[in-house]
Amino acid sequence: MRKLLIITVILLLSGCTTKFAYKNLDWIASWYIGDYIQLTEEQEAIVDQNLAIWLAWHKQEELPRYLADLNALTSDIRHQQLNLEKLTFHVEAIKQHWQRIKDKLVPDLVLLAPLLSDQQVSYLFEKLDEKNAEEREEIETGLALSPERQQNDAIKRYKENLTRWLGKPSPEQETLVIDVYSQLQPNDLLWLEYRKNYQAELKTLFEQSDRGEQFSENLFQLLIEPEVFRSLALNRTNDENALNFKLFLLDVTELTTEKQREKLVNEINKFAEDVDVLMQK
Repeated sequence: MRKLLIITVILLLSGCTTKFAYKNLDWIASWYIGDYIQLTEEQEAIVDQNLAIWLAWHKQEELPRYLADLNALTSDIRHQQLNLEKLTFHVEAIKQHWQRIKDKLVPDLVLLAPLLSDQQVSYLFEKLDEKNAEEREEIETGLALSPERQQNDAIKRYKENLTRWLGKPSPEQETLVIDVYSQLQPNDLLWLEYRKNYQAELKTLFEQSDRGEQFSENLFQLLIEPEVFRSLALNRTNDENALNFKLFLLDVTELTTEKQREKLVNEINKFAEDVDVLMQK
């Protein structure tokens, strides 16, 4: 859990989303630990003091919420009560978890920010730029593939994910996977553009010599509301993709067998068990 909160700090600075975080936890952790922020002993001691407070809060306030939400989700699945309204409710609950973490951490991060030296700030943003360049290359490599290859690769990933959560999908469920591919709009480059613009605003702020009250106010606003830097195109594709994917999930759920539902509940319960263990520590 300590690593999770460290990662959250990096996510706030990089403009990443929770979805992005869950897919990339391993290398995000390495940013802080080895490459992205190299703290002095004095800085590390101060950060550790704050981490202890954040962890205590997270254990007491947030983990019980996680467990309750996971249990509510499994109950809806067991009793076949999932509909668009309930699925949207569960998605919004996840977003609220992330928002509460930001609300808790951001004021403390604003107070810690002036401790970073110009050299540390420069190094951080150099590494973020390198990561963005690597990601752009990866995205463009994928886009250079033939449309047929892109479709086959995406459908393969979707089916693998479905198999992980439900077991072997039925032919009807596999057809839904093929259908949803044509409904989801690629927006990886839009996400990358957003993160670069957001990071550029942060960099400009940190390059200012005065890190007084105005700096703190501006940094707070940037960390608490990075979404304002998303383009209209990104917001539009996000909304449309989210709706289409929720409808896809509901269609798949309608076709689940009792065995598939049991596997899905068991997979979710693994997360609930992890949360429960963390609560007891």
